[in-house]
Amino acid sequence: MFEGPAPDRSDVYPDLFAVREVLVARGSGDYPVQFVINDERAESRFWGHPLLGVIVRAVALAPHVLAMLVIGAIGLLWLVLVGWIPILLRGRVPSIQAEIFEELIHRGSRMGAYMYLLPGYPPLGIGRPGPVDVRFNLEGRTMNRWWGIPIIGLCARQIALAPHFLVLFVLGFYVGLVWLIVWIPIFINARIPNLAAKIFGSYLRYWARVMSYALLLPVPYPPFALR
Repeated sequence: MFEGPAPDRSDVYPDLFAVREVLVARGSGDYPVQFVINDERAESRFWGHPLLGVIVRAVALAPHVLAMLVIGAIGLLWLVLVGWIPILLRGRVPSIQAEIFEELIHRGSRMGAYMYLLPGYPPLGIGRPGPVDVRFNLEGRTMNRWWGIPIIGLCARQIALAPHFLVLFVLGFYVGLVWLIVWIPIFINARIPNLAAKIFGSYLRYWARVMSYALLLPVPYPPFALR
């Protein structure tokens, strides 16, 4: 389902990357993690090459991979050493901890979108808007304080997410099949089909919500929904 226009960000992505479509899970419109993807579908035919285009994009993401490793290490170190304390005592996630993991999910979603041949290289800067955004509404949200038990709380959430990890794994094959054929219309029309973009966006949204719960952000158990 698509809901109203997102704020204009033409100052950052003029014309080409005006963000207009907000993907919301069916039946979970109030879920505090929302996914936004631009409506631009024009793409260079170069990326339609079934092998070369993918290799070039993977190499281009090397700085983001390094950033993900650094941000992830910092976030987990903070959580293990400090972050569990306010969760255990008050059921609240420290704002700095939430920001670290939000950035990790933001960047992972944008990298995935770029590899799925959606237009727009993800920005390297932290906190900058991009062609793909994950929006979090965590203001004032609390969580069960027992999730703050060191290591155990984090591991318990991963176990609780086992069905979602299985769904992501299975859906990955379906998305992979779409990815294997989408280069054809890109190569011919210099444009990614709307249906393919929606499939990729739905998968990335689902991934972002699962990861938000896995990383101890104060969100409900994610819904089994692609729309």
